[in-house]
Amino acid sequence: MDINNLVINKLCPICKSEKIQDKKEIQSKHSEINFLFRLKKCLNCRHRFLSKFPTEQDLEELYKNNSEYVFSHELHEDYEKNKFKDEGFKKVISFNDHWIFDFININQNGEYLEIGPGLCRLYKTFYEKNWHCEGLDLQPFIKAPGIINNLKKIKNNTKDVAVALDVIEHVIDPDKFLKNINDKLNIDGKIFLTFPNSDSFKSKILNNKWDM
Repeated sequence: MDINNLVINKLCPICKSEKIQDKKEIQSKHSEINFLFRLKKCLNCRHRFLSKFPTEQDLEELYKNNSEYVFSHELHEDYEKNKFKDEGFKKVISFNDHWIFDFININQNGEYLEIGPGLCRLYKTFYEKNWHCEGLDLQPFIKAPGIINNLKKIKNNTKDVAVALDVIEHVIDPDKFLKNINDKLNIDGKIFLTFPNSDSFKSKILNNKWDM
């Protein structure tokens, strides 16, 4: 990451408010960026964000290269990634008891889209249930039927279900990101998201040391 090519955030990325509170410097395990960023909080919508962002091009390169700046590289995570590289999609164990299935009928086939499927466990579940599956992942070793690296290749107004788990907090423009996914959904389509909760007890206790 080119730290000289960072974009300074003067407005809230969500509501574009100028009412921004400066929280604290952010500690990092990477010495070269330790205290380089500051934690900001929008006083209008309460969204928290970094004082600086990489450009979209730089961020995309970080994901393509499996960079430690965007992936934690814990031993078990590296092990799982190497296992996927060696064994491929066919050996992936599906995630049949995922919480998403409390809200949709997995046995009713449809059109499925997953942004950032990672090691494809949830993706594999929909695939095995004969859904038409498409996914977007920038990591070149994530190979599975329907996985591509450009959202523009997916037709608009077609998807019944879209999923982005722990993804939105990594994008530069969350509003644009959600609009792009919404364009892919049909009129009755559903989207499922997970993301860090800055109002959580853990966040409030750890503050700028919170790993999220």
